[in-house]
Amino acid sequence: VTLTSLLNFELFPFKDGIYPYPIVKEQAFYPPSLRISLHPQLIDYDVKNSAGETVGFNGDQTVGPGESRTYRWWVDSQVGACGMWDMADIRNHKSHGAFGAFIAEPRGTEYLDPYTLKPVRSGANVILRNPFLPDVREFVTILHDGVRLLDKDNQLIIDPIAGILTPPPDVGADEVDTYDQGSRGFNYRSERLINRFHQHPVLHDLFSSHIFDDPATPVFETYVGDPVTIRLITPSERRRSHTFNLHGHRWNFDNKNINSRSESFVGFNVAGANRDLELIGGAGSYGGFAGDYMYRSGNILWDIEQGMWGILRVYNEIKKHLPPLENNDIT
Repeated sequence: VTLTSLLNFELFPFKDGIYPYPIVKEQAFYPPSLRISLHPQLIDYDVKNSAGETVGFNGDQTVGPGESRTYRWWVDSQVGACGMWDMADIRNHKSHGAFGAFIAEPRGTEYLDPYTLKPVRSGANVILRNPFLPDVREFVTILHDGVRLLDKDNQLIIDPIAGILTPPPDVGADEVDTYDQGSRGFNYRSERLINRFHQHPVLHDLFSSHIFDDPATPVFETYVGDPVTIRLITPSERRRSHTFNLHGHRWNFDNKNINSRSESFVGFNVAGANRDLELIGGAGSYGGFAGDYMYRSGNILWDIEQGMWGILRVYNEIKKHLPPLENNDIT
């Protein structure tokens, strides 16, 4: 895997690398780094040259602006969801989106665009096609917080205070713990409810796609009965725990043990958490019901309000834009 830094120091608004928001509670005695790296979870690598960590007497594994470096990783099993992030400066880089996902699939798996059925190399929404397995729709969700966002007028968004629908009159940004600062969302996208509320201030309509169109967060489309696997990855920047919920569906706590308990939520999503959720009964669950199902954080006050929600859309009839899976006889 080759990492290239396209950072341009001249474009940095704060030349010392210290951004005033979100606040880093304790800066190190050395300045923030302009170098970056790439560190994966769960897969094998030589820690001396391919971990993305410059530690002890090991050689430098980071890259500066305009530089490139090749890491060599060994994927010896289908471990599923793996988080990735920059280890060159763990205090200051995640809030700018220096994180991602690496998915390790069974050998021989082909990845297809769900709308064109053409092969793809990456994506958060793909069809997995393997000659020894049924087709599966795979949806990758990266749950993140503490991100520095600007609005369309290039003004800094001070979340969570700016996103509270009905804030108490005596609450100010200086009263929020630094661990709660920054914006939240899925896959670098956020659908903050405050924007919808300003446009149409009716609380029970805020999640309606008929009134507001679909959210900016991913809308994952599928058919009733389709096998669905959700890869949930949490490279959160802040030190708060989040819960992932998917309405109307369940999965086994341990996807390798069919006798493990079924549940509809994943708790304790802190920095580094990852799960592979294989929906029991596929899309539409046991009853095979079509419709829009919300996926979201479990915290309503600050997480959902700040945009941590999206839609799993399940159809019960063929749509022209979405080819059905080969193993689904839906008409």
